[in-house]
Amino acid sequence: MKKICVFIILICTCIVIYAQTITITGTIRDRKTNNTIPFANVMLMSDTTLSAEMISGATSNKDGKFAIKTKEKKPVLKFNSLGYQDNVLTINMASYTAQKSIINIGDVYLSADTTNLKEVSIIGKQTRLEMDNDKIVMNVDEGVSATSANAFEMLRKVPGVVIDKDENITLNGQSGILFQFDGRDIRIPYESMKAILKGMSPRDIAKIETITNPSAKYEAEGTAGIINIIMAKEQTAGFSGNVSSWSGVNKDFNTFDNVSLSYVNSKWTLSGGLGFGIFNNRSEHEFKQYIADNSNDTTLMHSEKNTQKNKFRNMNANFSADYKINDNNSIGGMITFSANKSPYVDNEPQIVAIRPYPYNDVTSSYKANPQYESSSQDYMGSIYYNHKFDSIGGQFSTSLDFTHDNSDGENKSTNNYFSGYIQNLLRNETNFSETENKYDSYSFKFDVVQPFNKRMTLEYGIKSRLAIVDNDFKAYLNDVLDANTTNHLKYKENINAAYVSFSDKVTDKFSFRAGLRFEHTYTNLEQKATNEEFDNNYVNLFPNLNISYKVGKMDNISLTYSYRISRPEYNSLNPFVVKNSDYSYSSGNPYLDPQYTHNFNLNYAFHYIVFLTASYGYTNDNISEIFQPSANTLALTQKPFNLGYKQNASVGLSSMLPLGPIEWTLWLQGAYSQIHCDNELLKTNIEKFSFMTWQSLAIEFFWKTKLTGSVFYSTGGVEMGGEYSDMLMLSASISKEFLQKQLKVSMGVDNFPKRDFNIATHYTGYRLDGVVAWQKPQFTVNLTYSFGRSANNNTLKRIQSDNMDSRSSGESSIGQGNQGTSQPMGQ
Repeated sequence: MKKICVFIILICTCIVIYAQTITITGTIRDRKTNNTIPFANVMLMSDTTLSAEMISGATSNKDGKFAIKTKEKKPVLKFNSLGYQDNVLTINMASYTAQKSIINIGDVYLSADTTNLKEVSIIGKQTRLEMDNDKIVMNVDEGVSATSANAFEMLRKVPGVVIDKDENITLNGQSGILFQFDGRDIRIPYESMKAILKGMSPRDIAKIETITNPSAKYEAEGTAGIINIIMAKEQTAGFSGNVSSWSGVNKDFNTFDNVSLSYVNSKWTLSGGLGFGIFNNRSEHEFKQYIADNSNDTTLMHSEKNTQKNKFRNMNANFSADYKINDNNSIGGMITFSANKSPYVDNEPQIVAIRPYPYNDVTSSYKANPQYESSSQDYMGSIYYNHKFDSIGGQFSTSLDFTHDNSDGENKSTNNYFSGYIQNLLRNETNFSETENKYDSYSFKFDVVQPFNKRMTLEYGIKSRLAIVDNDFKAYLNDVLDANTTNHLKYKENINAAYVSFSDKVTDKFSFRAGLRFEHTYTNLEQKATNEEFDNNYVNLFPNLNISYKVGKMDNISLTYSYRISRPEYNSLNPFVVKNSDYSYSSGNPYLDPQYTHNFNLNYAFHYIVFLTASYGYTNDNISEIFQPSANTLALTQKPFNLGYKQNASVGLSSMLPLGPIEWTLWLQGAYSQIHCDNELLKTNIEKFSFMTWQSLAIEFFWKTKLTGSVFYSTGGVEMGGEYSDMLMLSASISKEFLQKQLKVSMGVDNFPKRDFNIATHYTGYRLDGVVAWQKPQFTVNLTYSFGRSANNNTLKRIQSDNMDSRSSGESSIGQGNQGTSQPMGQ
C-alpha cells in the first residue's frame, strides 16, 4: 500500500503545457427566408481546394445552432445541407474575441440549390445515433421521447439493450450493467433503480450512452459495461421550463406527469423538476416443472395458466445547482428524491397440479394466493469542485456522492394443500413476511488530467466507496413468528481504487489509449440471528486498451479490450432459506465469488452515417441461479452458484438516414450465446444464435404533422441457465407542434400485438417449460408545453472533464453535433 501511495504522489506532481482548443459556434440560416436550417453539415477542412480533406465534422441542432472544436489559427469550415449550395468560410481567429474558449461567428447563410436532382441524395445526420471509440450514444429527440412512457421504456430503443419478460436488462447479450446518471455511479438495488427509471420523464434526458469497454477511469464493476443517462440541462441565459403529461390506456390506466424548470445567468445554472406516475400492468404465465428422483422417475408440477396484476406508484423530485466562481473554478451539487409504492392487489389463486410419470393422474395439488406490498424512498446526491490550471491547461475535479435507499415490503400467501385435484383439503397455512431494508453508499473521487503536449495526455485518480446494508427479515407461519426463517443481515462493502491512463495521437491517423486500474475489495456479511460472519478480501488489476485508426477522410476504426468484474449482490449472499410453499424455497450463497469477464470490441464508423460493431465477451465463474431438488421430496430450492463459463459474440449495425421526407433509424444485431457447465451441481451446454432489431420510420407530411412507426424484434436468447423465445413489439404515433412549437401533442398505439414468450431450462434432474404473456396493447397521449425565454448565442461553457476518447483519437468528429449542452464536470 505504501508503494501505491508513493506512485500516486509522484504522478500527481506532473505539470505540463496544453494547447488551447477553441469551440466555434454559430447559427445556420436560409439566405432567402432567414429561417434556421436544422441538421446541416458543418465540416472542418484541411484547406479551401476541391481536394481538401475533412478533419472533423458536426451537425446543427434542431434550431440550426452548431458547435465544432479546432486548434487551427485560420480554420476552414464547409457548410452544406440537402437542397442548398455549399458555403466555405475561412475563419480568422485573430479577428474574434474568445470568451471562455468559445468564438461565435454569428449567422451563416446557405442559398437554395435550384439544380434538379436526378437521384435521391442521402446525407448522414448525427442527431440520434453517434459512436465514439468504445461507446454508442443515442440522443433523445422528439421521436424517441414522444413514443416512450418513461426512461425505462426508452431503454428498449437503445442499440444492444434488451429488456426481457421479467424486466431484466442485458447489453449485447450480457447481464451485469452498471448504471450512471451524468457519469456518476448509481449503486442501489436493481428494483429501486428500475423504479427510478420508471418515474423519470424522457424529456428530462439528453442522451443515453452505452459504454461496452469503459476506460480505466471508470469502476471495473459490470461485466456488460455501463449505461450512462445524461440529463438534459438548459444552458442558455434566462428562465425556461416545460410541463408534460403522458397517459396510456389498455385494460388499465397509466400516467406520468412532469414539470421541470431552469434558470441560467453568468454565474449560476439552476434546474429542478417534479414528477408523479401511476403504472398498472398484468401478466399471464404457465409453467411446467419436471423433477427427477433418485431412480430417475420424474414428476410433473404444473402451474396452471394464471393472471397477475401489479400496481406501481411513483413521485420524484430533483434539483441541481452549478456556480461558476471564475474562468478556472466551479462548484456544484445535485440531489434527487424518489418515492415508490406497490400496493396490495387481489389476484386469482395459483393452482399447481402434481402428476407422477406418465403424467396422466393428479395425485395431489395446492392452491396459493400470494399478495405483496412494497414501498421505498431513495435519495441520491453529489457535491463537486472543479479546477482548471490557468497556465498549463491541465485540470482536476473532486466529488463526494451519496445514496440512501430505504425500502419496506410485506409478502403474504395462503396455501391450501389437497389430495387429488383440488378435492380433499389436507391442511392450510399462511406464510407472512415483512422486510425492512436500508442501503447507504458513500464515495469520494479525485481525478486529474495532465496533457504533455498536443498529442499525449496522462490521466490518473483515486476513488473510495463504502456501501452499508441493514436487512431485517421477519417470517411468520400461521401468525406465529418462525424463528427458523427469521433473519437479520448486515453487509458492508468497501472498494478502494487507483487508476492511470495514457493516450497518444501518434500520427494523424493512428492513436491509442492504455490504462490500468487497481481495486481492493473488502466485504463482510453478518448474520445476526446465528452470529455468523463471512469475510472476503481480495485485490484485482484491470487493464484497458483502445487503438484507433482513421481509414479515410470520414471513416474510423477502433479496437478495445477491457477486463471487468461483477460482484454478487448482498441478497445473493444471504444463506437463510425463505419458504414460499412446501415445494418452493429460495436461498442465497455466502460463498459466491465474483465473476470476471474479458471484453473485446471492434467498432467501425463509415462516413459517420453507418456504425458497425463486433464484440466478444468471455465470463469465468459465471453466477447462475439453479433449482436444487431436495432428497426424496419434490421441494425445490432456488440458489445461486458459480457455475462454468459463459461467452457472447455479437455483430451489430446502427444508423440514422434521412431519405427525403422520411427519417429512418435502425439498429440490427446478430449474436451467439453459450452457457457451459460440467460439475455435480449442473451439467448443461446451452447454445443459441439470435437476431434482434429496433427500427423507426418518421415522415413529416402536410401541416408539418409527423407520423412515426417503430418495431422491436428478437429471436430470443439465453440467460441464467436457460433460454427464452422470440419477442415482438410494434408502436405507432402521430404528432404535431402548435403555438410556435411551444406545445407538442402526440397520440399513438404501442405494445401490439400481445406477446407470448416460451422459456426453457434443462439440466441434471430438472427441466422447466413455461409460457409468459404480458403488456397488452395500449393507446397513448403525450402533451408537452415549453415556456420561458433564452438568449441566442449566449451559451455558457462550464469547466468539465475532457472526453478521454476524443483526446485519444484527436479531434473526433463523432458526437460533436450538439455542443450547446454541456455537462457537469467530475464525472
